[in-house]
Amino acid sequence: MYLKALEINGFKSFSIKTIIDFTQGITAIVGPNGSGKSNILDAILWVLGEQSYKNIRAAMSSDVIFSGGKNKKHANSAEVSLVIDNTDRYLDYEADEVKITRRIYRNGDGEYLINNKKSRLKDIHNLFMDTGIGKQAYSIIGQGRVERIIGSNPKEIREILEEAAGTKRAKVEKEDALKRLSNVQVELDKIIYVEKELEQRVKRLKEESEKAGLYNSIVHQINVNKYMLYEYSINKIEIEQDKLNLEKKENNKKIEDIQINLELEKKSLINTGEKKNNLIQNIEDEKNKLNNIYKELEEIKENLSTSIREKSNYEVKLSEKLAIKDKLMQDEIKYNEKLNVEIKEINALTKDYSKKNENIEILKEKIEYLTKLRNEMEEKLSLHEKAINEIEMKRYRLRGENEDLERKNKLTENNINKLEEEKNSLLLNFEKVKLEYESLKNKQSSQEEFNKDILNNQRYYTDEISILEKDRKNVAVSRQKVIFEKESKISKLNSIQKTLDDNVFLTASSKFILDTFKDDKNIVDSVSNLLEIPEKYLTAISTLVGYSLNDIVIKKASESNKYISELKNKKIGTISFLPLDIIKTSTKLNKVPDGNGVIDFARNIVKIKEIEYEKVVDHIFSNALIVENLDIANTLIKKGYNDRIITLDGDLVTSRGRISGGYKKNKVDLTLGKREELNIIKKEIELLDNKIIELENEYNNIDKKISVLDEKLNIENEKVNKFKLEYNDIKYLIDLKNNELTSLERKMDTINYEIKDSNLMIVENTNKIDKNIQEIDRSMIIIEDIYNEREELEFKLGEIEDVDKHQTKLHNMLVDFAVLNEKLTNKKNSKDELEIMYNKVKNDLEEINTFEHNKDELFSKYNKEIEEKNKLVDELTNNKDMLSESIKNNEILLKDIEKDETNHFTVINELEKETIKMINIVEKLSENIGRNSKELENLNEKLEGLQESKESIINDFNYNPLEEDKVSQVKSNIAKLENKKENIGSVNLASIDEYNFENERYLDLVSQKQDLENSSNSIKSLISNIENDMINKFTFAFNEIKNNFKYMCSEIFYGAKGDIKLTDTENILTTGLELSVKYKNKPEQTLMLLSGGEKSMLAVSFIMAIFMFKPSPFTFFDEIEAALDEANTKKIVELLRRFIDKSQFILITHNKETMKGSDRLYGVTMNKEVGESRIVSVDI
Repeated sequence: MYLKALEINGFKSFSIKTIIDFTQGITAIVGPNGSGKSNILDAILWVLGEQSYKNIRAAMSSDVIFSGGKNKKHANSAEVSLVIDNTDRYLDYEADEVKITRRIYRNGDGEYLINNKKSRLKDIHNLFMDTGIGKQAYSIIGQGRVERIIGSNPKEIREILEEAAGTKRAKVEKEDALKRLSNVQVELDKIIYVEKELEQRVKRLKEESEKAGLYNSIVHQINVNKYMLYEYSINKIEIEQDKLNLEKKENNKKIEDIQINLELEKKSLINTGEKKNNLIQNIEDEKNKLNNIYKELEEIKENLSTSIREKSNYEVKLSEKLAIKDKLMQDEIKYNEKLNVEIKEINALTKDYSKKNENIEILKEKIEYLTKLRNEMEEKLSLHEKAINEIEMKRYRLRGENEDLERKNKLTENNINKLEEEKNSLLLNFEKVKLEYESLKNKQSSQEEFNKDILNNQRYYTDEISILEKDRKNVAVSRQKVIFEKESKISKLNSIQKTLDDNVFLTASSKFILDTFKDDKNIVDSVSNLLEIPEKYLTAISTLVGYSLNDIVIKKASESNKYISELKNKKIGTISFLPLDIIKTSTKLNKVPDGNGVIDFARNIVKIKEIEYEKVVDHIFSNALIVENLDIANTLIKKGYNDRIITLDGDLVTSRGRISGGYKKNKVDLTLGKREELNIIKKEIELLDNKIIELENEYNNIDKKISVLDEKLNIENEKVNKFKLEYNDIKYLIDLKNNELTSLERKMDTINYEIKDSNLMIVENTNKIDKNIQEIDRSMIIIEDIYNEREELEFKLGEIEDVDKHQTKLHNMLVDFAVLNEKLTNKKNSKDELEIMYNKVKNDLEEINTFEHNKDELFSKYNKEIEEKNKLVDELTNNKDMLSESIKNNEILLKDIEKDETNHFTVINELEKETIKMINIVEKLSENIGRNSKELENLNEKLEGLQESKESIINDFNYNPLEEDKVSQVKSNIAKLENKKENIGSVNLASIDEYNFENERYLDLVSQKQDLENSSNSIKSLISNIENDMINKFTFAFNEIKNNFKYMCSEIFYGAKGDIKLTDTENILTTGLELSVKYKNKPEQTLMLLSGGEKSMLAVSFIMAIFMFKPSPFTFFDEIEAALDEANTKKIVELLRRFIDKSQFILITHNKETMKGSDRLYGVTMNKEVGESRIVSVDI
């Protein structure tokens, strides 16, 4: 084991968490004065459990918490931890590393932890016990402790050696054993005292328990009969329950069958609805398809018109070209003939060229304008045709939709009429049921008002009985407590009386005379037994009379010789006798001295049992005076009072002025004290007797009140039971009517919802019809407008000039212009011009021939397109007709589905009515079952109350399952047994348990007494064994360390002789130890005459002697070499290095030689402004 690290956080000058790691060998902690070096050792002591803050240089607990400084806040807690390597299990703790932590907060709260688990200081002490580590052990030597070891007394030196000897744990065990022995003796005394009282109490409880046993026997027979009766009633009701449950099950089965049919109908209704919706969707889809066909048909017709128009245009162009062909042929001849003529006419044609060219341009513009205007109008006419077709299709669809909506409205109106009829019927039934319900509610309210008074009375009587029963119980408990207290007092009185009768408190000789000569008529009694003294004056009288209370009063002096002879023969002791025939009395003063605080003559205060013995009082007390205090006594003596004066506190002043006083443990004579105590107990017993009578009277009065209230409560209970039957019948009828009203309301709500929904549907459909009609009307207006526009366009189109005519004219003009142009050209080059014209005419003719040649192919193409489009129009027309027929057939089918849907609704309605009827039957059965269940529950509760006694009841001879003919007999038996139970009278049922408990307790006490006596003997034996072990361990350690000390002194002091001596060789367990040293060539001298360095060296020698016997795993020294020179410091360091393989050494030092001999240095610095210490480490 070795110390791995020390963790300090918030402790004294270490404000932040500081970890100091330790290695094997010697570690030196250095730093200037006031830097906080010694705070490290204080931290070690503190974490090991130092409770004296003075020993760690602090005034109070908060002083160990960092207090803050300039710009540095104070810490809220301080914490120190020792981290120890325990791989060798040197410490008895199952962990390789043990961390001991102590923590304290500013509010004073603190805690100890072992490996971060909360622990006690005791656990930490036990952990380090006999290891040499601890706040008082030899492993931690603080500043000045070296000198203190030398100056320690023998006991303190022994304690250091005990740590090494390993007897600390045994010492603690011995102390614990002694405490246990003391506790055992105290418990034994208690048991002996209680045992006597308990023995008498057990006898009395035995008698009471026998009476209670008879009572319990009768109660058991009552319970047997009740158990039989309850079982019979439960079986009877359970048979009826089975019958009702079977009937309920059958009806539930019927409801399930109806529900199955209802679900099937609902599923059929859902399927029908789905079919209806699908059919409506199909109709809608087919109508959409029909609209698409109409659109496609219009589009194809338009394309057909375009194809016909293109064909017509081609025919026109062909006729035009054929017409030109003849002319071109003529022109070809003509051009050849007139070639020469036209050359001549060039000049004339040149003049006409400009005019002709201008006319041609004008004509071209006009043709272009007319062509554009005609195309625009034709396009508009085409759009109008398309719009008219679309509007017609929309009108057709809207008319079909309106017919469908009108048909739906008619069906819905018929359904509303049926619903209204059903609603009126339900309303009449609802009003009827409502009147019946209100009548029942009024009847119920009347009964409830009537029942309130009954329940209030019942509650009042119940509460009163409960209060009285509680009071009765409290009175019974109080009475039992008083009885127990009385018995305890009686037991105590008997014990004291026996003690007095046995003369226990008299001297042995007085007791011997009274016991030996108890039949001797000459002996009266002891003085203490004859006197009666008020409690107030017991101290004064006891002190005044003193030992004379043991004197024996006898009648004749002549008999005293035999008593004294007997005492001598038995060697018992001496005694004084007061013979009535010879004792003398002093002259009595008649008047008590005047003065405040003077009470009376002592003789007047005490009383004696027999008047014939008054002489004894006068003899003993004479004129002795009782006063309040010593000052009054002194004053009276000064005035010349000539007898003893005693104060109430027992201070005595004699007539000669001798004063006796002060503290005395037993100021009152025990016999007198016990006698007074006896009188007090007798008075207390008398008071307790009166209290018992008073409580018994109170108990009987309460019992009578409870009986009267019970009778009244029974009457009210009968009224309540009768009311409950009537009330439950009415409640059942109300619930029935309420269910009926709820059912009717639910049906009416359903009908109202259907009517409302149907009316909304009609309104919605009507609005849609009106909207469709308006749309149809608007479309007619649009069509009329389109037709008007169309007529206007057609009229305008008719008025447009014929373009072909202008085209012909243009063509002619162009021909003439060409001819003219040709003539002009030929003027320059007639040959070229003639050829060009010839070629042109020839080309035109070829073009016409080609156009004419392709005529058949184009006409065939146009005819084929027109034929295909006509075929497609016919196909679409057929599809249109087929879809129209399908829509018509689907609409007929939709009517059939709607009729089927209505039939499903009717069947579902009938099944729901049947379900409600069956549910009402089942609910009535359930109520009967519930009523029986409550009765069963009530009976089972009663039976449950007898469950604890079930086994004894069933095993009883009289127990038999009850037949119907025996029921009345069992009820009669119960009544007779109840009467018999009442005749027994008051019974203390608790006495059985009390007897068993007290008897067991008594036997336990006897057993405990024996156990305690055995335990006492066992502990005494253990203590003896521990002491022997301690002696052996201490003796062995002492001898070894003594030899080691001799060796160390010889080594360190150059041949000096050291010795350790026992101060008490006869008592090894308590002997102290003394250290001594004799230097070579010097006489033996006292240690106190040694120099500071010699003391340090001697203390180190002693510690090293212990180390040689039992080295500590780690050791802290704080400036132990402070008084040593350099040479001796080197010697100490070398000595420590011998043990570094067995222990770690942590030295707080200023010495350079110590620093040189260390394996690691820690420097401590201090920030003075903040008051904060910091650590710097250096490995050497």
